[in-house]
Amino acid sequence: MATIVDSSSSPPLQPQAATSPGEDRLWINLRKQAKYVVIGATLCWYFQTGLHWRDVLDAGRSEARFGRILAGVSLLLLVLSVTLFATLMLLPLRGSPPNFAAWQQDPHLKRLIPILTSSLVGGFTTLFLTLSPIFAPPPPSTSLAIRLTDASRAAGGNLQAASKGIQSLVTEIASSLGFHPSSSSSSSSQTYLASLKSSDLLEKLRLTSAQGLASRLGVSSGRAEEFTVLLDEYQERAKIWAEGRARYAGWAGAVGGAVGVYLLVLGIVGLLGVFTTPLSKRAKKDGKGKTAEVTTVSPTSTPIPKPVRNLRPHDAAPNAPLTPL
Repeated sequence: MATIVDSSSSPPLQPQAATSPGEDRLWINLRKQAKYVVIGATLCWYFQTGLHWRDVLDAGRSEARFGRILAGVSLLLLVLSVTLFATLMLLPLRGSPPNFAAWQQDPHLKRLIPILTSSLVGGFTTLFLTLSPIFAPPPPSTSLAIRLTDASRAAGGNLQAASKGIQSLVTEIASSLGFHPSSSSSSSSQTYLASLKSSDLLEKLRLTSAQGLASRLGVSSGRAEEFTVLLDEYQERAKIWAEGRARYAGWAGAVGGAVGVYLLVLGIVGLLGVFTTPLSKRAKKDGKGKTAEVTTVSPTSTPIPKPVRNLRPHDAAPNAPLTPL
């Protein structure tokens, strides 16, 4: 028995390149999308966009009702934009590579791109208006006395009677908590006072019902429950602002916050797109409409050596050299 050695010369092994052009493009796209994510996250953190957006969404007062609706619309449009971007990225994986150069003739892009453009423009505009001073509610008062006055006024209380009873109420509450009246304006005491609910205030004042607290502020007994609900709402909002060290956003915060949100979200979507692009390039549409995976070999990759076959002498080619086993 002899072994046939394939004498055909295989191409010499070439030194493998450090990185291929595809890998270079991958890292360039990764750095670009990561830059958008970092810039967007920094803007959102600096302008406290999440806190202000939540503040508008949670607003329950009548004067902020339209801003709350606008905040919900901006959130829905942002989700729609992300969904449409994800759909565009998944088209190649489904065997329908989009033709962006002639998107008006593409059956998928001619429907997706106009909707995506409208959702991006509409979402950014509504988010900017939501965070702007036009629709965003003013910052909550840092004083418990002012919050009691606002709740009394919103519940239809007598402001003259409320102004007489509020100062004595605040003094009693501060004394029951061990605060000196002069130190009740400090940041720590304000944060603690903001964390008190109406039930806590009743306990500190040794009142048995909300009607007793409402009557001292000029609110009728029939609207005492409404007064406590409003007071709890004002207290909760003041607590969130105090714990988050929130600042007034203004017009600069509205612009910076809206830009930051869209840079952050679209940067994250772009990162996902960078990782799905190699998968889409490996998908090939066959004649039956099924997707078959094709493995491409780089020109700089190491060639695969040809296998050596064991043959009998009479099976060998006439001119092939024989090597004894």
